[in-house]
Amino acid sequence: TGGYAGLRVDAFAFNTDTGYTFHGLPWKPRIGIHVDSASGGADRTGGTLHTYQPMYPNTQYYVPNNEFAPTNFYDIAPRISVTPTATVTAEYYYSWLWRYSEGDAIYIGAPWPGAQGQNNYAVTALLPGRSIGRQSDFRVTWAITPHLLALGEIGIFYPGSALRAAGSRVTTFLDTNLTFKF
Repeated sequence: TGGYAGLRVDAFAFNTDTGYTFHGLPWKPRIGIHVDSASGGADRTGGTLHTYQPMYPNTQYYVPNNEFAPTNFYDIAPRISVTPTATVTAEYYYSWLWRYSEGDAIYIGAPWPGAQGQNNYAVTALLPGRSIGRQSDFRVTWAITPHLLALGEIGIFYPGSALRAAGSRVTTFLDTNLTFKF
């Protein structure tokens, strides 16, 4: 809540990651679901903005390829993971992503690592269609030492109708990270 440029702001966001780990089974399989939402749109007659704008969005949580930002959306993502060793975890999930408000744009994450803020696919505010897209993702993490973590990930993003109309195509990406914590 608050105000911006003389307009009232009334926006929200929530994130969930719920699941159950079968500790008694080999590889400790975990089934779960990710359900998230962030408001979008505006009430022009009442002068209220409903578009949630996170100050420092972490788009890795939703779609690691930075295809969209956590603004004006909701999603559902079933997931399954296994832990074949004490230091290795493999996870697969499939996300369905929709616009919260069809009258607001679909937003892209920061255009480069470390960039601030978000941009939008402006033309999508004029295009019909709630579907942002679908994301298939497979991720493997390896805790090499207590202070060194390796991550490898491959994903495919299938854009929804509004993004396709704005020129988006199927995106395949590969991500690798090496993290040192001290």
